[in-house]
Amino acid sequence: MNFKLSKKDILRKKKKIDLLFSEGASISSFPLRFVYMKGDEKEASSLEVGFSVPKRNIKLATERNRLKRKLREVYRLEKKGFLEGGFCGYGFFIYTSKKTADEEKLAKAMEVLLKKWSAIVS
Repeated sequence: MNFKLSKKDILRKKKKIDLLFSEGASISSFPLRFVYMKGDEKEASSLEVGFSVPKRNIKLATERNRLKRKLREVYRLEKKGFLEGGFCGYGFFIYTSKKTADEEKLAKAMEVLLKKWSAIVS
């Protein structure tokens, strides 16, 4: 299993992101929310994901960027679990807390999301 988070795994197209937020479903585990949508097998070969930390919740850009790096790292380590069901589509992780969290708290929230995700996919 490749544990890298490559460029093809990152969701970048504005049209796909807009469609995801208008028609996608979501699951949450504080302080994370995961919005997802099934895509075409032709377009999406696996799960393309994005990460967001709203400016409304975390004011300092350095803190937002640090949290996004932590989110990417935690996802990179848990990526295998999200891909096990053979889901092809798009997803977006949104940080919802007003306080910064450490990697342990993010990892626990990601594990809970993974359990909910595996119940949905299977």
